[in-house]
Amino acid sequence: MRLLDKLFGKKIPLEAPDASVLREHIAATMSMFLSVRGANSLLREETAVVWRKDYEVFLTHDPFRIDDRENVVAFVHLREMDSYDEFKKMQSDEALRHGPLAVMSLNYLADQLARKLLVLAAASG
Repeated sequence: MRLLDKLFGKKIPLEAPDASVLREHIAATMSMFLSVRGANSLLREETAVVWRKDYEVFLTHDPFRIDDRENVVAFVHLREMDSYDEFKKMQSDEALRHGPLAVMSLNYLADQLARKLLVLAAASG
């Protein structure tokens, strides 16, 4: 339950994010995932971004085994994006991993993921 719900005793509807807000959220989530789990974990073939109804975004290695599946709006595997190979190349090279090109490739991948999630969410209703 959200803090505002507890304070006011009612549900306050959340606004659906636009592509830029969702992109920033995905990029921040991916950066945190990289920091905590490392590049090898993020670059696994089964890694996917999951978007829940409450606009929560998270990364998982098995989107089919997550809890509370009825609240999932959409999920996309990273490997399905056009920029995934470029991102993988940047993260695989130690010299490039910490440079500006790695940040740009992460943001570009996050942008593609956000747009795909919004398309899937609109199609599902």
